[in-house]
Amino acid sequence: MTVLRSLLGAFVELDKPEAPPVEGEATADDSRGNPSEASSAKAPVKRYAPTTGAVDEEYVRILNGLVEKSTLPGYVEFMGQLDALKEDIPDEARLYNAALKSASRAHGDLNKSAVVAAVQDRIKILEAYATQFSDEVAAEEKKRIGGAEANLAAVEAQIAELQKSCEAMRSELASNKARYTAKREKFAGAHQALSGQLAAELEKVKTYLKG
Repeated sequence: MTVLRSLLGAFVELDKPEAPPVEGEATADDSRGNPSEASSAKAPVKRYAPTTGAVDEEYVRILNGLVEKSTLPGYVEFMGQLDALKEDIPDEARLYNAALKSASRAHGDLNKSAVVAAVQDRIKILEAYATQFSDEVAAEEKKRIGGAEANLAAVEAQIAELQKSCEAMRSELASNKARYTAKREKFAGAHQALSGQLAAELEKVKTYLKG
């Protein structure tokens, strides 16, 4: 599994398990488990900016491993000195300049431009992986839920059509009921009138006719 796929695996189950690594072959998990193998220099402590939500330490660790692929010198050396001196120099401006001088003495001619370039290179790498990660997430999302969303949309469309049909049927049914109710009412009125007329005539016949 690649390092980037490890990030995907944090919230997406993969369809097929990875084949077991060949004996002696390095894996992404091995390199993540021992970050010192990626760089012989001391890795800087976490200093990422806070976000609105909780920071996933596993994601940070994997992403940090990715940016450590930067080959430009200066960042690790400078940050190592910065971490070593921060307890003794509380003023941040003095701390940064002292760290640069100390790193330059320990690791050769190191200047501001080199540190800036190293940081920028890491940002460039991080953003490239962010784009790749976004594309892979979109592909996984489409693969895993795109079909379900399409099916749901189709079912919802069918339901909407059925609802329209139901409304039309209700309207037709109500119209037919009203029509038959009117027929019954007309029949009842006519029946009552004729029944009354015949009953009156029968009474008169019985009363007035002799024989």
